[in-house]
Amino acid sequence: MKKLTAILLALVLLVSLSAIAAADNDAPMQTLSWLSARRAINQVGLDGTFYQVGSLDCDIWIPDILQPQEDIPDYAYCAFAPENNAVSVMVNHLSFEGEPELEELEDIVPEWGGVSDGIFWINNLYALIYETKEEDSLSALILTADGDAIEFVFTPISNPDFYSLTSLMLSTIQRHQLDSS
Repeated sequence: MKKLTAILLALVLLVSLSAIAAADNDAPMQTLSWLSARRAINQVGLDGTFYQVGSLDCDIWIPDILQPQEDIPDYAYCAFAPENNAVSVMVNHLSFEGEPELEELEDIVPEWGGVSDGIFWINNLYALIYETKEEDSLSALILTADGDAIEFVFTPISNPDFYSLTSLMLSTIQRHQLDSS
């Protein structure tokens, strides 16, 4: 009985500390998870594959309707599009001077012509999500250990069906070591 009381007391303390930490933060961290994405993928019956991004330890689930593209820019790791090229997903490599924090990059998103949607927690990765109206795109920027970044770019987000699929794919971004099945 004493052990149970101690465990309950520890849980109350943990919840209290979490509430205090959340109260110190102006806005709660938005979270996307593979668990939720997997449920949605199963419900709509989509087939797809996880792709490892270059030699990085990062994976993204891509539906079978999007195929890997061979003709990609030098700064890109990979790209995916359907046969009609109406939509696309591209994964880019970005380099920065120094080692900026996501908050610093969020401040310069307007200089890139974008609008920040905030910093998200995606399967244990921090990602800056921003939209660029001129390019009709949504991007997720994840910093790497060496101060560079991986950028996932989804376009066109003006297409409501592709925007829904984009949200689903964003939720699948994860470290390669995780079990993605």
